[in-house]
Amino acid sequence: MMRPLMAVFLVVLAAGCGPFSHRATSDAWLVPGSGRASYGIGEPGAGKPLRVAVYGDVHTGREGHRAVVAAIRREKPDLVIFTGDAVDCRPVGHMPDLGERVYAIPFWPQYYRGRPAFSLLTFVPFPALVHEFLLAESWPIRDADGWNHFLEDSAPLRLEDRVPFVFVPGNHDQFHAFDRAEIARLFGEPGGSGGRGGEASWFAMDVAGVRFVVVNTGTDTPFEPDPLAANGEQLRWLDAQLADVEARGMTAVVCAHFPPVASGTSDPPRSAVTDRLLTHLLGRPCVRLVLSGHSHEYERLELPRPGGPSATFVVASGGGAPPGHEAPERVASSRVLIEGHFHFVVLEFHAQEIRGRFVAVDKAPAGGSFSSPPPVDEFTIPLGPLR
Repeated sequence: MMRPLMAVFLVVLAAGCGPFSHRATSDAWLVPGSGRASYGIGEPGAGKPLRVAVYGDVHTGREGHRAVVAAIRREKPDLVIFTGDAVDCRPVGHMPDLGERVYAIPFWPQYYRGRPAFSLLTFVPFPALVHEFLLAESWPIRDADGWNHFLEDSAPLRLEDRVPFVFVPGNHDQFHAFDRAEIARLFGEPGGSGGRGGEASWFAMDVAGVRFVVVNTGTDTPFEPDPLAANGEQLRWLDAQLADVEARGMTAVVCAHFPPVASGTSDPPRSAVTDRLLTHLLGRPCVRLVLSGHSHEYERLELPRPGGPSATFVVASGGGAPPGHEAPERVASSRVLIEGHFHFVVLEFHAQEIRGRFVAVDKAPAGGSFSSPPPVDEFTIPLGPLR
């Protein structure tokens, strides 16, 4: 019994499957001579508001992604914030990233949040090998060209227009160490204030008097470290960042992949986001806007604060992935929910307010125009006098 299993194990290693199957990122899609995917972030012109485009969740939806990028270019933003899930990567057999050791593990508890029947797969022996061989064609663990495809399709915006690109790590971007390292290399802030070892997967930056705080909400894979652990490094860092924002009289915009609050029920946010991150954000009046992705839909929510201004939460996650995660019942704080359209959001930062606008992109970009007027949402977030 062990000899055939060992033979299969050696074949997997020799074939370069799983953690070894990632194709190197081509320099053709990077800023020349930098090894990075984004130009540096500058200030908008004198007297002009900061214009920011927000979108996320591409996976393997290249046609939709290219349509969204083309529409964003027409808006001429100063900055792009991508809310995560650039690649369609899955944990090997729903297991943590253990490198080549993953193939030698005979059983591993299988878990898919919200789908209890999935746990029956716990009794499938050598889940990594099964995932690699039996499911390799029907459900591969990732697109080996994932980063090259994402970078190629966003190159007109990043390289031709030279629009700085802020990357918020999504759960599908982080299942493997290779992808986490690529995020840090391609989009991480060099020498910045970030955390999670050398990956710098959370960081902050000041642009036009606004502090953009990028938070890592993790993978939601069992037995992996929780980046938002109570009293953990990231939450302590977040509190320090927001305290500094308040001391300086600035406005904070927090960017995360998992939405701290949303109506989607088929793939809801993990409890660490809902219970911990939301509490920390609502406790800081300087946080006026929270941007997130993950749900493959657009939603705008308003949450009140006791004795303070409300906080606006915007889920922008229609960057090319198939629309889904339908919300049969909306949460009480939901103001607008739009499903079924690729989309992005345009934000303009003025001295006294943030103006936001939802932009729908034709669901079939190669097939003409909308059959009916596209959905609309425009909103204003008053900031009041800067302290």
